[in-house]
This record gives sequence, structure tokens and C-alpha cells, in this order.
Amino acid sequence: MQQNRVQLRLLIIAGFVALWMGAVFARLGFLQLIEHGDYLARAHRQQQRTIEITPKRGAIYDRNMHPLAMSTEVESAFAIPTELGENKVLAAHLLSGVLNVPSDVLETKFNSGATFVWVSRKLSPDKSDAVKALNLKGVYTMKENERFYPKRDMAAHILGYVDLDEKGQGGIEHQLDKQIGGKGEKILVMADAKQRWFDGGQAHRDEGANVVLTIDEKIQYVAERELQAGIARTHAIAGTVIIQNPNTGEILALANWPKFNPNSPGEVKPEARMNRAVSAIYEPGSTFKLITLAAALDQNLTRPGEVFERRRLHQNRAPARGPKILRLHSRLRIRPANRRRAPLGK
Repeated sequence: MQQNRVQLRLLIIAGFVALWMGAVFARLGFLQLIEHGDYLARAHRQQQRTIEITPKRGAIYDRNMHPLAMSTEVESAFAIPTELGENKVLAAHLLSGVLNVPSDVLETKFNSGATFVWVSRKLSPDKSDAVKALNLKGVYTMKENERFYPKRDMAAHILGYVDLDEKGQGGIEHQLDKQIGGKGEKILVMADAKQRWFDGGQAHRDEGANVVLTIDEKIQYVAERELQAGIARTHAIAGTVIIQNPNTGEILALANWPKFNPNSPGEVKPEARMNRAVSAIYEPGSTFKLITLAAALDQNLTRPGEVFERRRLHQNRAPARGPKILRLHSRLRIRPANRRRAPLGK
């Protein structure tokens, strides 16, 4: 009788153990087989951040392969607010001192609830070193690309400029933005079990294409120098110089005044960034006679020294008698151009 009771108890315990193990295995199977995708997605969201940064733009050269625009590597600072914890105010105060960014702006970013925030982008080497020297937990740096124009304001209206995200905003930078800009570049940032973030490597890189212009750097320099001298002499508000190869149509120089530095385009008024050589509308007037005369000479329809009559029609409106048409006759002589002026007739 006693032995039967012991066996019954063992069977009950074994049944509970088997039931418990069955429940555990069922739960494990449910999590690993059915809920696997959901939990994997949660883990990726918590452990990985894919940050899209500006791709490296292609360089722009003059006809002799002198660089006019290029992209250089710089560092940007970012923060993981969850790592800052209770030190958000202190971190904002310390970063404000080295980056010249208002501390309240940084505090707002840190308390926004985002898991990733930019602290300051495209830092100078001094500021980048200062951020690293603070050694703040939750504040890191990563490499980005920044557009640089080594000739400063030379050919600025031709080249254009880019914004903070390396998007072309004028000139060749805007016109050929898709070719020069390349495709987006992404950085994978990962976290360990203690939520410490580190660079997980570059997931994609596709640099933009280089562009070679017909502009000649030396001719461009001379054109801008002479235009500036003419502006100073005449006190004009604006001016334009275009130098073209008449045999091929290539633009060798295109200068505008006022000028601007594409490294800091925001420091000037929008009208200073206007390329008047291609955007402004001008009345050609008598200057178009050169085109007509050149076409006539090219087709052998006339020759230097030839005299021909010119007729002009004028209307003289008289209210009582109606319009009266007067025919005026004069003679024109084709004369060769000289060094100072190119008269088309007299």
C-alpha cells in the first residue's frame, strides 16, 4: 500500500515535470519558429542604426585638369540620447562651449525622444578634436564629405555651390547633380549589450563622376581681373565677361560681378550668386549687326568696300489726313574692323 502511494506521487511529479517541459518547449518553438521574424526586427531596431550620409561627389576640373571643386573628408558629431542618461544638461553645456551651439538647442535635441541626433556636422579639425577630448559617453564622431573650392571665388558662378547635404544649388553643381553626386552612402552603426554604440562599417559607397569643363583657369583669372578693374573704373553695379573660342564654340572664360565664395555662399545676397551671363536678359540692339554682317561675309554675299543702299520707312501720323509714309534713302559702306571700333557703314 505504501509503495503504491510512492509510485503515485512519482507519477504525479513526473506528469507535472513533463507538462512543464512541454510548455517550455512549446513556448520556445513559438518564439523561434513563429515569432522569430518579429523579435529579429526588434533586435535590429535596438542594436543597429543605418545612417545615410552624403556621398562623395566627383571633382570638377578645368580643361587642363586643374581642380576647381572637390570633396574632402571631415568629421561630424552625433549623440545617442539614451546613453547620455541623466547627463544631458551637462553634455549640452560642455558641447556648447566647444561648438558654439546654444546649449538649449542641444538640450532640445537630446530630449526629443530620438535614438540618434546630430550634434554638429562637418566640423573643423580643431572642433572635432575638442569634442573627442571631452570623452562624453553617448557622443561620437563619424566621417562625412564636405565640398571644397580651392580657388575660392574664381569661376564661382560657373561651378555653383552645394548645401549641407551636398545637393547642388547652382551652376554645374546643380545642372549635373545626379552625375556628380553619385548614389546615397549609408553607415551602419551598431550597439552592444550595454547599448554602447560603434561604427559597424560602410554598407554602400558609390562616388560621383568627375567633370572636365572647357574653362581655362588662366583665361578665367584674367577675365575676372579685367572685369573687376572695369567695375572699379566705371562704378557699375554688375558686369559680365564671356570669352569664347570662335572656331569650336567652347567657353574659355565666363566672369560675373559681383562675385561670391562658394565655400560660404550664405554670406552674400542671392543676387550676388546670379549668373548674369546666362540668366539676365539683354536687348542686343545694334550689336546684332555683327552677326548679320559676319553671316553675309561668310556666305560671300558682300565684300569689304562694297556700297549698298539702305531704306528706312517712317510713319508720320496726321489726325486729319491719316498716316503718311516717308521713304528715307542712305548709303552704307562695308568697312574692315580696326583695333578700336568696328563700324558697319556710314
